[in-house]
Amino acid sequence: MEINSQITPIHSPMIDIGVNLSNPRLMKRLEELMTKALEANVQGMILTGTDPKNSLETLEFMQGLEQTFSGLNFWSTAGVHPHDAQQSLSQDFIHGTWLQQVKYCHGQSEQVIAVGECGLDYERNYSSPSEQRQVFEEQLKLAVELQKPLFLHQRGAQDDFISMLKGYHSDLPKRNKALAAVVHCFTDDLSTLERLLDLGCYIGITGWIADERRAENLRQAVTQLPLNRVLIETDAPYLLPRTLRPKPKNGLNQPAYLPHIAEQLAFYMQINVETLKKAALTNTQTLFEIELG
Repeated sequence: MEINSQITPIHSPMIDIGVNLSNPRLMKRLEELMTKALEANVQGMILTGTDPKNSLETLEFMQGLEQTFSGLNFWSTAGVHPHDAQQSLSQDFIHGTWLQQVKYCHGQSEQVIAVGECGLDYERNYSSPSEQRQVFEEQLKLAVELQKPLFLHQRGAQDDFISMLKGYHSDLPKRNKALAAVVHCFTDDLSTLERLLDLGCYIGITGWIADERRAENLRQAVTQLPLNRVLIETDAPYLLPRTLRPKPKNGLNQPAYLPHIAEQLAFYMQINVETLKKAALTNTQTLFEIELG
């Protein structure tokens, strides 16, 4: 069963924890997207850095956004996605090696709040598994050094991913009883969810929950997702919720659709949507140690 609905007015403010706002398809419509986000009461966005070059560009882009769009709060991550491990290892950047450039980004602003997007992806293997593990391990070490949260990606690599996290678990920063880490865009089954929760991870849910073709395992898993570990995100411009009506003609996801994702997730978690939004906001602020201005 699934629900199909229009975007509904939202009373609780929200933070979209994963937005690829520097994507050219979003940049072309920036003012419109920010206006719609505010109308949907999405008051904050965490912009995702995915490789050394993109992390630096995202940092520089973020620094001017709050001055341009009052009422919105922006933060960013800096790291290397597993798809970009090979390329990052094979070249130097403006500020040195890939690791030196990522460190540089973290040192430039307190608004760079997490290491990543980092992790392992054995489904596509754009970089070899050994290259992915090498780059992921260096970012685990960086999170320990900086005592910053991790913004994590995992596809088809559950055993290696969890094993590597366990290896650094004792030294990574904590948030009460939780690990300062979010598994971004979680799409796996209940068994994997339970293993990640046992490690203390937070879990980020996207519009994938609205995909009737691929989300059956996820829909079952989120029935066991505790309110104190859930975060919500769009991963815009990707993962447009398939239940969104009317369907956007341009096919682009955007932060203004976060209320719809919350509505879908609340349905499958069998909880009140406002309860979910409030919990997600609290968890986001706790994990990343941020506040809405």
